[in-house]
Amino acid sequence: MSAILLTFDHLKAQAATVRQKVEGANRIGIHTFARWTAGVERTDSELTYRIHQCDSPLAFRQALNESMGGNAVNLFLTPLEERDLGDEILLRLAKQRLFSIDRWQIIRSLFNAKTVDPRLMKQSWLAEEVLHLSAQDITSTAPGGFLDEETVWGILLERRIGFGSARPDLSGILTWSLSEEKVTQFLGLDKTFQDGIIERSEQFAGLAGRAVFEYMRRSRTSDAAPVGTPAVASRN
Repeated sequence: MSAILLTFDHLKAQAATVRQKVEGANRIGIHTFARWTAGVERTDSELTYRIHQCDSPLAFRQALNESMGGNAVNLFLTPLEERDLGDEILLRLAKQRLFSIDRWQIIRSLFNAKTVDPRLMKQSWLAEEVLHLSAQDITSTAPGGFLDEETVWGILLERRIGFGSARPDLSGILTWSLSEEKVTQFLGLDKTFQDGIIERSEQFAGLAGRAVFEYMRRSRTSDAAPVGTPAVASRN
């Protein structure tokens, strides 16, 4: 875990996976060597999260006592092992255990997947983008328990830039580009995500698809028709 930068999205997603299994769980122990220093309380949608850094059994017990009452989801972060905590602490946690944060493990759970397409796992930024979504955004399950590129890209493109297909062909790209709001969403993404979208577009729309997105990024405008129209005409 030390290699993973801990973010609120990670914690929120981990909490969501636990709460899928244990309805209403509000005391969740997380084993991590990354320290949380970004504030105790965070609110997201209708849930309030209280994040406790617990570096000793005594600190853990104090945090548990402080968490009594209220409707917040309490997350207890600790570098300690379960054997260091003892039954007194573990019995007060969801599933009576500590959970370890792993980005793809969280994503597998969110999609009810047993395995993940190896091509996805080579792109760590994709995992981060999925974790930026809320659990409510992820309504698809992995077909046959296998989480493939099609499923992940379909959700990301729809939720982040309003594109309705996991396979962006040229006609779809040009139609999508007529919406200034959607193009603005694309331009607001970080460069790594933009590059990923452009590369995926080239897979299904060729160099003309890439040119449309590159033009929008360069000109900061949705007026992409002059770029794509000749390519459409050449196919007819």
